[in-house]
Amino acid sequence: MATSLQVVSGGRTARVPRRPQHTFNLEIRPWAIVPYFIAPVLPGETMKSLLLQARVVTDPVANPLIGWWCEFFIWYVKHRDLNEPLRSSLVNMMIDPSVTVQTTPVNNAYYIFNNAVDFTGQCTVRCVETYFRDANEAATTWSMDGYCVAQISQQTFLDSALLDTAYTQGGPGLVVGADDTIYGHELDAQWALWQQYRAANLTHLTYEEYLATYGIPLPAGGEGSRRPELVRFVRDWSYPTNTVDPVTGTPSSALSWAIAERADKDRFFREPGFLFGMVCVRPKNYLANQQGSVSGALKDALAWLPAVMGDDPSYSVRKFTASTGPLPGVTADYRIDLKDLFLYGEQFLNYAPKTGKNQVALPAPGLGKKYPSSTDADAMFKVPTSNKIRMDGVVSLNILGQQVETSPTANPGGF
Repeated sequence: MATSLQVVSGGRTARVPRRPQHTFNLEIRPWAIVPYFIAPVLPGETMKSLLLQARVVTDPVANPLIGWWCEFFIWYVKHRDLNEPLRSSLVNMMIDPSVTVQTTPVNNAYYIFNNAVDFTGQCTVRCVETYFRDANEAATTWSMDGYCVAQISQQTFLDSALLDTAYTQGGPGLVVGADDTIYGHELDAQWALWQQYRAANLTHLTYEEYLATYGIPLPAGGEGSRRPELVRFVRDWSYPTNTVDPVTGTPSSALSWAIAERADKDRFFREPGFLFGMVCVRPKNYLANQQGSVSGALKDALAWLPAVMGDDPSYSVRKFTASTGPLPGVTADYRIDLKDLFLYGEQFLNYAPKTGKNQVALPAPGLGKKYPSSTDADAMFKVPTSNKIRMDGVVSLNILGQQVETSPTANPGGF
């Protein structure tokens, strides 16, 4: 006779605080999205507070006038937020002691030792593709020195610009299953089979039952969207300041930030995962390949967005032949939605493109408009080979949980 599976949660004890500190020292380049700490958390724990402190300084920059943004992000990334195959391995690992998670070779960029689990890299990929990429864009398609690259900061008239072929061709197809079709009876059959197995006690402990051992029942809807939760976001603006090399006496300009940010809202962790931080420094930039103001294309009544055409979103789209219009460097026919000029604006220059003006080589010939290159990053600095942003900091956490010291130092210091 089949016996039912019972899950007994662990005894509930009073939670105690733990206060880990995660220090970091980094050298990064503009637009690179770089991890700076990763802290594991357990089901049933609550983050009471977080303090981020950092000092950030650039190498001498090319332009002494144009400012930059320094951005720090902190996410709560659950095991089940991660991509396959690591996601399934972690879930199975928690309910089956025989499961071992796959490891990777050493990776200094992500502070991974040899034969370690690449949690840092996997958290990076998931956060980047969720928060830093448009739909259907892979996280690692745009990279620099092994790190994912962020988009340029400004949203402009290029927001909806596409090649003409992208407007005329059909949308992407959806492929589902072996025969491209899912039928309701197939889902019903699989669900009924699983219920029979469970009734016969042929299934093992589920992940939900594992979480229940912590006294953490999952809400209806299960794991949700697999979207890492943004805990804290800091974006600080700074202008270059003049400095003098004490050895040569040569003046130059650099940027610096002093970051001190808190997160004091209680954050309950329902599943095992990580508090995970990434940093990105983005210069304000200008498009070297825009030849003139898009307002010059407002040459007919429809371009001025008449109210009677408000129900037709296509009337404001204008086609330009390759190598013409405001983007003469684009080598194929392209289209711009003039409505984006009204919504987002554009840049204005009174000189031909030149170095030292925080210009990026965009739009590219194929209308790439969002992601700068390694060469663009080097051009932000006075000396292209001295191209780093250096930072030192610490993340101080206060987390309520059940973990206590069980191997104390024999002779702890007095302070």
